[in-house]
Amino acid sequence: MKNIIIISVIAILIVCMLVFSGIVPLELVGGEDYNTGISRDTVHNCETIIKKGGIHDFGLGAVGGWAGNVPVEEGTEADELIMTPLNNGPVVTAMKTGGKSISVTIQGTLGYGGISTIYWVPEWGWYTVEYTTNGRNWETIINTKDNQIDQSIVTLFSGPRNKQKYYREDPGFEIRHPFYPTIVYEYKILKSIAFQITDTHVGAIRVKQMTEFSALFGALHDTMTMSIDYAYLASGTGDVEIVDKATVYEEGETIKFKADTGFSGQAQGGIYTSKGWELKIYDSSGNLKKKWDIDDDKRDTRYDSSSNILNYQIPSGAYQSDGSNTWKAVLTNTLFDQDEELFFTVGVGMKESGPSVPTITFDKDEYNMGDTVYVTLESTPNP
Repeated sequence: MKNIIIISVIAILIVCMLVFSGIVPLELVGGEDYNTGISRDTVHNCETIIKKGGIHDFGLGAVGGWAGNVPVEEGTEADELIMTPLNNGPVVTAMKTGGKSISVTIQGTLGYGGISTIYWVPEWGWYTVEYTTNGRNWETIINTKDNQIDQSIVTLFSGPRNKQKYYREDPGFEIRHPFYPTIVYEYKILKSIAFQITDTHVGAIRVKQMTEFSALFGALHDTMTMSIDYAYLASGTGDVEIVDKATVYEEGETIKFKADTGFSGQAQGGIYTSKGWELKIYDSSGNLKKKWDIDDDKRDTRYDSSSNILNYQIPSGAYQSDGSNTWKAVLTNTLFDQDEELFFTVGVGMKESGPSVPTITFDKDEYNMGDTVYVTLESTPNP
């Protein structure tokens, strides 16, 4: 039994060292794939890659190495390459064609651990961003080495469009790493980039921090990926419907709603937490009359976040003889309005006095450019 316990403890320690060294990525266990169908095994936390940075590479025995995504401040956790959205949250994409996602911000850092006199030095850096719909086939949509930006997917890009020099060197910056628990003698940063995804793309993005090194006073060169980070592209689409919709609603009648929700913006702090959705009822003057909070990722739901049914009774006095009497239900998330339904209110007993639902007919089935279109609306009046 003691042998089994000892072996188990050793195994756990080895796994922990591999994870925190960056050899094995620290993945989110289980969790939501935001309806993309792409596994968390594919879209996980940022990976830090280590490059041996001393003359060790030439067989002379010195120890040292560059690590991607070092802490910005002493004692803090390592950076994410994708800075926003925060807390490994998804990139919520637009509800319709022509819309835009939330903004994505990327910034890469490097830190050197160890002591050496002749070592690999990071000179140039750039970012690549790839897009996938299935987790297997990746398409490059941004490469800032040479100003490659796919404008059919990427919009509102800001930041360097070509490879850039690493900047800022802070002697004495301290970092604790399983392989290099020493002093970081150089700490370098790449300027950030920001962009948005157009339209309703769903899937994931993969971001790489590429670095060009030189050694032996520029005699040798090497290029490698120093950090890799991922984010889901989650649909921000939402829809609201009136159940068994009628032509008009009298005061006192109850309207029933159902909603579909995608994903919304996120709350600040801690792990990713959605701010959710709201369904609001406005009267014909634009006054808010009712509001429900609804959770993310619901299909044909009839209930809000607190299990209250999405029913609304038309109040007394809703009908205005000199008003449009057009009310609306609007579904929104924290990013933008998603969908709305219009309904008309009348006074008690007035529904039976109104005309029947009109029918619309056209004078022919097909038209050519320049033709005149004749439309007929018919309705049966009440006596």
